[in-house]
Amino acid sequence: MITVGEWLADRQAGELRRAGETRAIEPKVMDLLFLLASKPNAVFSKTDILEAVWPGVTVGDDSLTRCVWKLRKALSDDLKSPRYIETISKRGYRLTAATARYDAALEREVSPTSRRAALSMAVIALAVTALLATAIWLWPTNEASPGPAALTKRADDFYFQFTRADNEAAIELYDRAITDNPDYAPALAGLADALIQRVIRWPNPPSLPDLPHTDLAGAIAQGRTTTPEARRILRRAR
Repeated sequence: MITVGEWLADRQAGELRRAGETRAIEPKVMDLLFLLASKPNAVFSKTDILEAVWPGVTVGDDSLTRCVWKLRKALSDDLKSPRYIETISKRGYRLTAATARYDAALEREVSPTSRRAALSMAVIALAVTALLATAIWLWPTNEASPGPAALTKRADDFYFQFTRADNEAAIELYDRAITDNPDYAPALAGLADALIQRVIRWPNPPSLPDLPHTDLAGAIAQGRTTTPEARRILRRAR
């Protein structure tokens, strides 16, 4: 774990915490934060970041831009007046906030009285949880499915992991969002991106070994975009 300004970044839990507030962030965003925090105030080029955060995977600048945007949002940073992430024109990004390693073993010991109080609260919380669970189980439900915005957000998180399984999961979620709202632009754009990634990254059926990663130019040169299946997928993406 590290502290970044007023935030505590817990990589294992995938969380940022401050003053009782907890925010979950996805693995690639956390990887970016830890990379920048490894050398505060040092400028990391786009190439350095892409190679460190997406090793062995060819991704575009849009992936990095979105990752930085998500990190700024998680840190409540302001692009116009940044406190954490600074964009260095034509060079890259750097972390300007103070950082430090955080050792949980150095936390202040809890007093016996506090421990007894915490135990009592835990017992009460368990009892309340059991009552709520029983009430929920007995109460007739008609839970609405997540809306297009929520589905698209989940799909985006899968898409930016850049694995075949995550990309397929993203396609399914984008499809669900579009079924709910056929004109929802973020889902339409996300689906188009994911379908294109399917063509250029994973043209082989899942039963066959994956082909080596390549960029768009390489995929075109290798004929990945001209097979009948690829043309069908790309027509849908268009």
